[in-house]
Order: sequence, then C-alpha cells, then structure tokens
Amino acid sequence: MSKPNAGQAGKPTPLITVAALGILGSAIFAASQNFVPDYVFKGSALTGWHKLGQADWRAENGEIGGVPKENGGWLVLDKGYQDIGVHASFRCTGACKAGVLLRAEKTPDGLKGVFVSLADGDVAAYNVALDAQEKETSRAKLDPVQAR
Repeated sequence: MSKPNAGQAGKPTPLITVAALGILGSAIFAASQNFVPDYVFKGSALTGWHKLGQADWRAENGEIGGVPKENGGWLVLDKGYQDIGVHASFRCTGACKAGVLLRAEKTPDGLKGVFVSLADGDVAAYNVALDAQEKETSRAKLDPVQAR
C-alpha cells in the first residue's frame, strides 16, 4: 500500500507504480527456495482492494498506480494476512511519499498501523493513525528496536 504525496494536488504526476506486488513472499523473506506466495498481484483491476483517502488508484498490466489529490490516499487489501513478506518495486515520476502500511486495524476513531516509509531520505517505520475521514492524524517514528 502506498500513499501518494498530497503536495502535488491536481497534477497528473507523481505516479507510484508498484509492480509485481508479492504479498506473502519474496526470495528475501522466504524460508526456502520452494516458497510459493499466497497472493501475487498480476491484474488489471483493483478487485480485492479498497481505497482510503483522496487519491486516484488504477491497475493495468500487473502494475498499480496512484495519483494524489488534496491529502493523498491509501490502497488497502480487503483480506488480512499473517506472517507476510512483501516484495515490491516502485517508481515515482515526481516527489512522493511511497510506503507500506502493515498491521492495520480498525479503531473507534478510524484506523491505526505501522507505516514503513520508502521515501527518499526517510526509510523508516512509524506508528500512524487515520481518523474516520481517512486523514492521517498522527505519525510517530519507531525506535529501530521497536520496528522489529
């Protein structure tokens, strides 16, 4: 799941492309060379995903792309997984704040989880909270020991 940068509202860029999103596995995280992922995105539709916030998301040719609006947005899998490994490639055609939201769970006020930022100069993990309107309300950087 990526969050496009909200600072580029109304522009056709930046585009975040996540190619071959391999939920539940990659060679890096796999326990053996015989690992077979439960889910690999290869589609041209966002079936099994839902959108949060303000971004235009699309899928084509096995890639997911997002263009931000006012406050950016999130693309979330409908199904939860345990014991996951994630392999993704991404490309920004302008400034962006790409990342992956893990351990997302509903709260009385919205949603909370651990956001792993993949932005230039900010590769780190954060506790984040979203309100009922799907806007980020807090972000606290995790100590590297906590992030494990």
